Amino acid sequence: MNTTIQILQALLGIAFVLFGTTKLIGVPFHVENFRRWEYPQWFRRVTGLTEITGAGLVLAGTLSAQGQLVTPGAVLLAGVMCGAVLTHLRTRERHVIPLPLVLGVMMMAVLVSNTGLLVI
Repeated sequence: MNTTIQILQALLGIAFVLFGTTKLIGVPFHVENFRRWEYPQWFRRVTGLTEITGAGLVLAGTLSAQGQLVTPGAVLLAGVMCGAVLTHLRTRERHVIPLPLVLGVMMMAVLVSNTGLLVI
């Protein structure tokens, strides 16, 4: 596996562990965001748990020889980022869209690289 992709996977994995943890423990910023978006607080917890799970799979796959765990983890995280982009579009928070869009594209690059569809 390409060293650049391994570094990207590790950085994204660490970032999503942090993102998910702050949602799961209920940092006020996230509590207020989910309230403003009219999502229930249980959905904030599910989102955080999904981010932590996906990040754990990506990190574990980065450390393993075959990297088989990266694919399901990358799919989870890319899906969460798609949801984030759609949420910001729906709530007209277009200024926030670049972050989940870039994170989602980077996760898709990891996914494509790990499925053998593209060699970077």
